[in-house]
Order: sequence, then C-alpha cells, then structure tokens
Amino acid sequence: MAGILGFYTSKGLVKIVNIRKVARKISPDTAARLKVLFPGMPLDSVTIIYNAWLPAHIFNKAIEGMTFHNTIYVTRYHIQHNYAGFILLIHELVHIKQIRESGEIAFACNYGMQLLSYGGYSSKMPLENEAYAFVAHIPFDPLYYRIRHLQHQVSSADPDWEMTAMAHFLDQGIYLGLQSSNDFNIKSYIDKIRDFPDTIHPVDYPAALLHCIKHASNERKKD
Repeated sequence: MAGILGFYTSKGLVKIVNIRKVARKISPDTAARLKVLFPGMPLDSVTIIYNAWLPAHIFNKAIEGMTFHNTIYVTRYHIQHNYAGFILLIHELVHIKQIRESGEIAFACNYGMQLLSYGGYSSKMPLENEAYAFVAHIPFDPLYYRIRHLQHQVSSADPDWEMTAMAHFLDQGIYLGLQSSNDFNIKSYIDKIRDFPDTIHPVDYPAALLHCIKHASNERKKD
C-alpha cells in the first residue's frame, strides 16, 4: 500500500510542478526508429516533458527520467536527436512497455515494493534492471559502426556523430543486416540460434535483434 501511495503521489506531484511545460510528441523519424525496438507499441500516444523537475530528485538528483502511464518526464532538453538522450528515451520506453503489460496499478505496486525493498532507487530493482539490461544489450557500438559503414559520410568532429550512427543503424543498417559492433554480426547470429521461431523469415533482422537483446537480458537476470 505504501508503494502505491508513493507512486501516485509522485505522479500527481510531477504533473503539478511541471504543469507549465509543453508536452511534446515523439517525432515521426524517431518513432520509425523506435519501432525496431518496440514493435506494436503505439508511440504516437507517448508524450515527453522536457527540462522537467522530478519528484525523485528529493532523494537522488542523478535520476534523469520518470515515466507515468504514457508520459515521460526528463531533465534533458533534447532526447530524440542526441545519443545519450536517445538511450534515456529507450530506457523510459521499457517502463511504458512494463506498464502496458502489467497495468499501471500492478506496476505501481511492484515498483513501490521494490523501492522499499532496496531502500530507495536502485538499478538492481527488477523493473529498473530490466530497463537497464535492455539498453545495455543492444548490440551496437557507434564508433565501430561509424568507422565500418559511415567513415566517408560522418566525421568524429560532428558533435552528434554517435546519434547519426545509431539513426543510420535503425533506419537502414538493421534491415541490410550490417554488422553493428566488433563482436556482433546479425547474419551470423541468425545462423547459430536454435530457438528462433520457425515462422519468422530468416532475413527478419529486426526480430533477430530483439531476440538477441532478450536473450542477453535473460542471461543477466540469471547472474
């Protein structure tokens, strides 16, 4: 009960404090990229409040984002066209996925109980660990990808070169089966996995990418 009360108190507080902030939609370009990682999620219903004050800052000022239902509150000014911000957006979308799958009340109860169990916010909380693991196991290295595939188009002097590399990967590279890091080749991955559904066409690279992320995340849970 205390966990649910804390969740909904935070939800009400974050709305009130940030009431003057304008809610922004995810842009069509960003939504197209994110559909690779979140197929079936209605991204057009997600809104983002930038430069937000977060209730979590009362306890931990390092927290950069909080999500309630379909609204993401972030402390950054930009998260759709900046690499670090984009990674944060993916993390928060995992929470939206969790809320959609369990329902907000169940999520609030579980998240609140985990907060109490871990003595406050912790990346080891199961719901947070799932979000961190999803991001950590995206098999993508922006430096490798730029040098291997975009060396003549994208310079390291470009302040947003990491995001440019990520955007190219999600817009084109994944569909072409391009190698995305030094130790991950999606074509080789498809050849060696045995539990990949037979109903999925062998060249469905986005599905294989999600399979890789899920498998790696499950291995992390075992550890």
